[in-house]
Amino acid sequence: MRLPYTICFIQRNHQILMIHRKKDPNKDKWNGVGGKIEPGESPLAACIREVREETGLRVRNVAFRGIVSFNQESGMYVFTAESSSGEIRASEEGELEWKSLLWVMTSPDATTTLPYFLPEVLGANPPVEHAFTFIQDGAEYGDIVDYEMRPLRTEWALVEQPVRI
Repeated sequence: MRLPYTICFIQRNHQILMIHRKKDPNKDKWNGVGGKIEPGESPLAACIREVREETGLRVRNVAFRGIVSFNQESGMYVFTAESSSGEIRASEEGELEWKSLLWVMTSPDATTTLPYFLPEVLGANPPVEHAFTFIQDGAEYGDIVDYEMRPLRTEWALVEQPVRI
């Protein structure tokens, strides 16, 4: 399975910074900030770069919080962080807004996977894999048909340590 993406949930004053995506996947939905890992780049470095590019923020207390996988084919490294400095600014990826956890968990405008894994990611439990199975129609993922939390594979556990910047 390939893990070519990162996602970060940035917290400030009991709110989470969300991006209203202009592009697929999840176009027109609210999600955490993230993107593709570039060749030779670590997941952590990609997370920090994507946050800076998409939000203008510098973050601190960046912590690896698990993996989200899709149909055992692809996935993303999940991080949390705290807002450190800078004003948020929209990018070509989408608009940004601070949202309450309740809003994220209940809004039909947020991506459908968030209620399954976000509380665990924001909690104090050790990182795990959040494995989703979707109905697949060609290259597009459809409705969620199964969700399971699994222990992390050894190779993924290498990015577990929090980073203070």
